[in-house]
Amino acid sequence: MYNSIKYFEEECIKRFEKLEDDFIKNPKKLAEYVLGLTEELHNLGLKMIQESLEEMNQMLRKSPKRLQHWVVESHDTKQLITSLGAVTFEKTLFTNKETGESEYLLDRIMGLEKHERITEDALARMLKESVQTSYRRGGEETSLTTDVKKQTVKNKIHALEFPKNKEKPEKKKEVEYLYIEADEDHASLQFREKKGDLIENENHRKNNCLITKLVYVHEGIENEAPQSKRHKLVNPYYFCGTSTKVFK
Repeated sequence: MYNSIKYFEEECIKRFEKLEDDFIKNPKKLAEYVLGLTEELHNLGLKMIQESLEEMNQMLRKSPKRLQHWVVESHDTKQLITSLGAVTFEKTLFTNKETGESEYLLDRIMGLEKHERITEDALARMLKESVQTSYRRGGEETSLTTDVKKQTVKNKIHALEFPKNKEKPEKKKEVEYLYIEADEDHASLQFREKKGDLIENENHRKNNCLITKLVYVHEGIENEAPQSKRHKLVNPYYFCGTSTKVFK
């Protein structure tokens, strides 16, 4: 952490003072003052993360316990995407003396999977946004400075595993009314399996129609909050599926 503290004392303080001085001279530029401080604090945070990671890696290299079983294979420069931004740092690849396997021990002690380059905080931002909007937006919101490809977001979501609840309730719930509602919508496909595979009929209509069907079961409607004018469904359960409209 020494270098980060030194950077703060030698660089950040002077820039903070300059930003404050400019703001005092022109109080209408509050937005510029806030944005300037945010940028400086952001850069400082990334430097602190980088230095902490490299210090931990250095501790592993010098560890007497590590020397008993692992030897240094190589030193590599890697990038890790955090919610604060992308951090580039140096980490060491070690080889086990007994098994011959190679591993970044820094990844092991941090609980990172092999080839993982997105931290849990960044992943949480990605998933929160993508389930509400789209894969593309989820990738954009993953980090403050670095976008993630929407295919990566899709892969992360599809790889999620949720525990199944195997416990059955002792007594089934009884309700006075149970509401069942259904709806559907139509979407136009750009392609089915690959671009250019849509077929036109004699009327020049393409078989690009996708029908999405939704059925939802609930116990009624209630206010979101005591004073709220917005409503929500009570204990809703959704069934959703798609079907393709094909013509001849």
